[in-house]
Amino acid sequence: MKNKLENIRELFKDRKNNPILFFGFYLVFFLLLFLFIHFSGDKNALVQEYEKGKKTGIDTSSLFQENFYYDYKINVDGIMHDYYGKKNQDVESFKYNNNDYYRNENSYFIHNGIWAKVDNPVIFSEFVLVSNIDEIMKNATFVSKTDLNDNKIDYRFLISSNTLNKILYGLDTDYDDIANEIVLHSDSNTITGISYSLNSFCQYHPTCQSLTIDLSYEMFGKVTKIDNPIE
Repeated sequence: MKNKLENIRELFKDRKNNPILFFGFYLVFFLLLFLFIHFSGDKNALVQEYEKGKKTGIDTSSLFQENFYYDYKINVDGIMHDYYGKKNQDVESFKYNNNDYYRNENSYFIHNGIWAKVDNPVIFSEFVLVSNIDEIMKNATFVSKTDLNDNKIDYRFLISSNTLNKILYGLDTDYDDIANEIVLHSDSNTITGISYSLNSFCQYHPTCQSLTIDLSYEMFGKVTKIDNPIE
């Protein structure tokens, strides 16, 4: 052992060996760094690993027909916003904060004795729009699935804040953040809900510090014509 230590000391004393030792040290350092990142789990992985989407076999066609009953639970900084109602294409009837709302295309109305036009009451509604959901899922990366009871399966995806900013706001950003999580809930291979965990996204958004969104769907194709209460 003593002889080995003496040999190492002699190597360091010889300046000709310094470049070789320097290169060898950094080779080992970067190898260990690569192994740490690779095996530390997807929660801490670099955002670049989740920029490209991968497909699954889940059937989302029923969602994109935009005819269903829904319950949207949006938790912003610990405050819950609950919207539940029914949707038939561009027409909706729903409740929020014990008030009745009606939507026709981009116009929203609240009933306070009489119907009055208001701004969109759905906070972070960009994550609710079916067209945006389509783009988000095309660009999210499938990570795993969990088989539950009675033909129910959860599909887990990751997506970067950069990708969300591009899809939702048309912004080109270059954040090196932890990926956001999306879970698609399915029953007999048909989508029944979507859960977003968007705390990483909120690090760069001015109106939230934490954000989770749970979208539940049922009775696809069962919503008949929604009458216009304004007429």
